[in-house]
Amino acid sequence: MKKIIITLLIFLVLFTGYLSYFDLTNSEVCLTNPDGNNCSVVKNSKYGEIGGIKLSFIGFVGFFILLLLYLQPKRVKYGDNAYEAYLFFVIIGAL
Repeated sequence: MKKIIITLLIFLVLFTGYLSYFDLTNSEVCLTNPDGNNCSVVKNSKYGEIGGIKLSFIGFVGFFILLLLYLQPKRVKYGDNAYEAYLFFVIIGAL
């Protein structure tokens, strides 16, 4: 189970990093569908950011923190607190 979680977190960090890169360079990320719409319609709408921060940046930072917390060894002095912080971020992310 641990390998699955680590694999998913690494994938999500890479994916949100990829999206963040395209937000920073103002490039197109998605292909156009037959209707002529593409992902930039959503990315550049009012729903594509929270408090002026793009969702891809928020996702990248959040998933990176989750990965670091999950990889934190249990024998560290604050290992239990790191796990509680991990659960907190998972719950916040689910909202």
